[in-house]
Amino acid sequence: MSQAISTILAVAILSLATAGCGHYPAPIRSARDIDRASSSENMVVLVSLPLEDWPKLQKFIGLEHFRVAEEMASQITDDHIKALSRLQMPKLRQVSLAHCSKVTDDGLQALSNIPSIQGLQLIGIGITDRGLRTLATGFPNLIGINIEGCRLLTVNGFLSLTNSTTITDVGLSIDPFTQEQIESIISTVTNVTWWTISDPRHRLNHSSLRQLGESRKITIQVADENNFVAGITRAQQGGPTNGSQPSRPE
Repeated sequence: MSQAISTILAVAILSLATAGCGHYPAPIRSARDIDRASSSENMVVLVSLPLEDWPKLQKFIGLEHFRVAEEMASQITDDHIKALSRLQMPKLRQVSLAHCSKVTDDGLQALSNIPSIQGLQLIGIGITDRGLRTLATGFPNLIGINIEGCRLLTVNGFLSLTNSTTITDVGLSIDPFTQEQIESIISTVTNVTWWTISDPRHRLNHSSLRQLGESRKITIQVADENNFVAGITRAQQGGPTNGSQPSRPE
């Protein structure tokens, strides 16, 4: 697997969890699954779980990776995220809420109660610029975020990421922005050194991006409609810091 593919933004709950150890996240479909699972489980995927049973996830005190499966994503609301945020999970570092479109700024604010989080997969959730400001200042250990498909975000919201002292890896979509706006974001948010841009309609001028990336000595990657990632620049070596960036879904 190429470095470009292995280091892209994506839900590392499967890719990181299974690499080298042969261990898969425990699928949770009911309270019975929680009862049956080992309390030492450090990664779970919620496939189906009623809100009233979310407090039972406290059993996994050492949980490191938490993912909502795509088939459950449409059911997830801020109330679910608030229930998660009330749990004591000091080791939780990777959270994937991809395609949970009903999750808003309020849910993200609640999630900031878990300070250990390093990577957030937030593709297609319903946050606004207020949520981006929460990401920038409310998560003391946050390094990587994937906010592709979050169509309520504006350029001003992205510029608030300059207030972060920890975020270095960001995934976003070209839509609804122009090339000039994308380049303005990259030029202004100087703390981010690894960008992955979703461009399914091939709107981006790669030559212009390459020039920008090389001048700033940062890495820029572009993902097409098939989720294939092409490296525009290769200034940064070794990929996102410590694998803390959640990876792209297939």
